Amino acid sequence: MQKGVLFVIVIFFASCGECSRYAKNYVIDKETHKPIFGVQVLSVAATNGKQEFDTYTYTDSIGSFEAMFTKANVTQCPVLKLSLTKTGYYPLRVWDPILGDTLVMQKVNN
Repeated sequence: MQKGVLFVIVIFFASCGECSRYAKNYVIDKETHKPIFGVQVLSVAATNGKQEFDTYTYTDSIGSFEAMFTKANVTQCPVLKLSLTKTGYYPLRVWDPILGDTLVMQKVNN
């Protein structure tokens, strides 16, 4: 019995590891295909409805941004969720974007 409990404990801790997610992407305007400066990017680590590690960053002059998190002692690696917002544009939500991918935002029509 004790060997069985010990085995379960060892397997549990062996399956807990470190997980990282990283995104380096570009944001452009849908109509002009030009980079958008100053887009606010909220990144969160999401697992089973729980969100952690809220961080904000902004796009630079070429529309580029970087976001990441590292989480230790996890059995399931969280998803990197990004929420992009800028006045005059519709919000954009992206999950685990492909590294280097271009994200397209659309202007709000007045």
